[in-house]
Amino acid sequence: MSLRRAVKALGFKDFVKMGFAVATSKKITVPPSPKNESQRRNKVNEVAIVGHDFSQQFEIFPEMVKMIVGVDIAMINILDGKNQFTIGGSGIQVDPLLAMPQKMSICQHALLSPEPLVIPDLSKDDRFAGSHLTKPPTNARFYAGFPLNTPEGLVLGTLCAVHRQPRKLDDEQQRLMKQLAKAVTDQILMRNEQTKLTASQVAAKRLARLPTSTTVTECFDEYLRDYFLVSEMMALSMGK
Repeated sequence: MSLRRAVKALGFKDFVKMGFAVATSKKITVPPSPKNESQRRNKVNEVAIVGHDFSQQFEIFPEMVKMIVGVDIAMINILDGKNQFTIGGSGIQVDPLLAMPQKMSICQHALLSPEPLVIPDLSKDDRFAGSHLTKPPTNARFYAGFPLNTPEGLVLGTLCAVHRQPRKLDDEQQRLMKQLAKAVTDQILMRNEQTKLTASQVAAKRLARLPTSTTVTECFDEYLRDYFLVSEMMALSMGK
């Protein structure tokens, strides 16, 4: 976690409070890895959402979560197996490039099932009671994490809701949150497919102009250069 980025995202006072909470609190119980963790990590890498700022594309979803559930904080979190990245949020300052150790997150537990993880009161759950997230500055009590499920059955992360008072979700709120989580996943996958398509179109045009003596390896190298160039250009144009 970058110290400078963390101070900027949290503000100095909350950064100090968070540091004290982490240092003096019970650690969150780390769950077993999902059975498909290797494939899950590969998919997170494939969609190429981590390491870029696409927050403007995703900020509407946390706002909708707050409207549906009526919570203090809503986030879209992507977990790559080592760190958690918040690519969109409401009720908190978001820095999509700031990594938080995955072992410090509640969302790590939501990777184990395609079904939502709803915890009415964190202080009464042994996995999270007394953890830094239940103390200032977060003061979390309620948590609901809705998995971002891909068609292959892989969980990229969560669309989650956090509140500073215990609460529950009714059936209609859960239904709407599931639909919203699917919309977030679709947005992530569509952005990645659009990048691939654009890169393929650029590469096809360039390959058509290459000399007939060009080797397969040289052609592949040309494609990779185009793919990463287009990915970077789209990150710059779509992210901010």
